[in-house]
Amino acid sequence: MVVVYTPVEEPWSRAGIAVSRKVGNAVVRNRVKRWMREACRHHLAELRVPQDVVLVAHPACADAGYAQVAETIQHSFQRINKRS
Repeated sequence: MVVVYTPVEEPWSRAGIAVSRKVGNAVVRNRVKRWMREACRHHLAELRVPQDVVLVAHPACADAGYAQVAETIQHSFQRINKRS
């Protein structure tokens, strides 16, 4: 998964999710998007500085489960906090 972020002037953080057709068919892509949205919902408030975050799924996300996707997103947000 690739994570791109930038600080914003707004008082809240936002997340955008991109899942290409390389990840799988429509059913698999929608499942991965649901996993990523749910993980962002739980962890986006942990960002200390408001950020615009874009998450780009790799094909390996289709084989991973929700737990692994959520752990990756949480780890990414922790790294963003350390750098900002």
